[in-house]
Amino acid sequence: MARRNSQLKKGNSPVVPNVDTTVKHSTRTEIAEELGWSHGKVSQADVVFKKAPDEIKEKLRILQEIRIFFLLSFSITFMLYLFCGMDC
Repeated sequence: MARRNSQLKKGNSPVVPNVDTTVKHSTRTEIAEELGWSHGKVSQADVVFKKAPDEIKEKLRILQEIRIFFLLSFSITFMLYLFCGMDC
């Protein structure tokens, strides 16, 4: 043990972090599940994020904002219909 500690102090041996390798982890899988997307769609979004020109990224941001606006307005309209029926 003393020899190992002296090696670590001298920098002769790489320090390996204590990582639990028994647990499988996939960030891409977690992202896909969170968004309700496939792995392929997450990969495509990653390529766009890394390689697309700023002009394309801006157009995609605008389209996403429009999509969110319509989803919210549809949801509000649907909720009003459920609560009020045709009387609202």
